[in-house]
Amino acid sequence: MAASRCSSAAFTLFTLCTIVTAFTPTPAWFGVSRFVAGLGLGGIIPVAAALTIEYSPARKKSLNYGIMYSGYSVGILAAALVGRALLPDHGWRPVVLIGAAPVVLVPLLAWLLPESLESLTARGRADAARKLAAQLALPVPAGAPKAETVGLARGAWRDLFSAQCLRHGLLLERAVMGLLLVYGIAQWLAADHAQEWL
Repeated sequence: MAASRCSSAAFTLFTLCTIVTAFTPTPAWFGVSRFVAGLGLGGIIPVAAALTIEYSPARKKSLNYGIMYSGYSVGILAAALVGRALLPDHGWRPVVLIGAAPVVLVPLLAWLLPESLESLTARGRADAARKLAAQLALPVPAGAPKAETVGLARGAWRDLFSAQCLRHGLLLERAVMGLLLVYGIAQWLAADHAQEWL
């Protein structure tokens, strides 16, 4: 599936399941709708990351990627502010429903999001790739590289724990802990909402 269509489909799945979540009658259906919405979110983030990197100029790739990924954190902050304003008087359902508001952007996303240059090239659509690359002032990527079989080098496990990899390992550990914090809070909030059904 083309990256732009994949992104639109994942975005649609996430927002529609969020709407369903706002009207779920039981905690079990709440869990099912959030699980399926999570599948949509799991499709949005990597495709958005790949397209951001692909369409960014070389000197701005890291900056643009950081800005793109910060949207997740901005969304969490916005959800907290909306929740603080609405939860006391209206409950959690309107808060979730507001989270689905971006569904109105799906047609715009499908219309404006360009196809991946690498995808066009890999599918043999060289003319379309050249035209899009000219519009975006980017080079046309070469054809897909041939896959190489790479064996596990001797001592590779030892290298993973070397001083050279320590910095990357610590950054990975922080990222994992951050995700555990975010999803831990999300699970706690879901359990808190379940009290309203009891």
